[in-house]
Amino acid sequence: MHEIWLIIKEQLQYLGIAQRIAKYSNKANYQSHFLGSLWQILNPLIQLSVYYFAFGIALGGNRTVKGGVSYIAWLMIGLSTWLFASSVTKQASASVYSQVGMVSRMKFPLSILPMVKIFSELTNYFVFLGLSLLVVISTGEPVSIYWLQFPYYLFAMIVFLYCFSLINSTISALLRDYQIFLNSVVQVLMYMSGVMWDLSSKNLPVWVQKVLMLNPYAYLISGFRNTFLYHHWFFEDKLPTLIFWLITLLFLVVGSHIHIKFRSKFIDLI
Repeated sequence: MHEIWLIIKEQLQYLGIAQRIAKYSNKANYQSHFLGSLWQILNPLIQLSVYYFAFGIALGGNRTVKGGVSYIAWLMIGLSTWLFASSVTKQASASVYSQVGMVSRMKFPLSILPMVKIFSELTNYFVFLGLSLLVVISTGEPVSIYWLQFPYYLFAMIVFLYCFSLINSTISALLRDYQIFLNSVVQVLMYMSGVMWDLSSKNLPVWVQKVLMLNPYAYLISGFRNTFLYHHWFFEDKLPTLIFWLITLLFLVVGSHIHIKFRSKFIDLI
């Protein structure tokens, strides 16, 4: 329990530093480009345009999914969540061994590095989500009171991604091959999280649907769709919500333990 509180304390104490590092990191990534930080808007716009024309026009934009919801609106909400979550999962897992040299010269804990990656990706996420919501509204879906639960799912996503990344970044620092393995797992998870197809499809046995919904990524994607498309409160799904937070807590316990245990050795190992 002491290890968990130490990690949480470090996140709260160094939250401002994590945000500033993320901001400067993004500026550094784009400073040599002619359009500079404008690419943080252009990249999501280009991605959304490709998916919109591929799935919304070329493959039939009039298709609907469960509840008569437009498929392209349904897809865009899922993609905005998945692209952010998968990018953070892959990048944050490399955050410790790729930046341990910087930490050795500055006074802040290694545990904030996964959070830095989360903050770095938030701008792209908000841009893509904003564009996706324009698509949702254009299909006739109204703005509703259920949109107010967006902060809950955003908080849940950030907490889960941090806890999972704390484990991944520690293991990747100890075993570099883990990074390659994780990238492959993330690719598989895309098809197991209901990004492009409905996990509640009648073509799947009920027990398979229930197993797939245990996936935290699937919970988040489904949650954002419930918020913007299906008008469904998060507290109505008591069991999935409980399972999601239990998994997140488990990741926090394991991640905190192995991170505290090995972080004094990271510089020597790397």
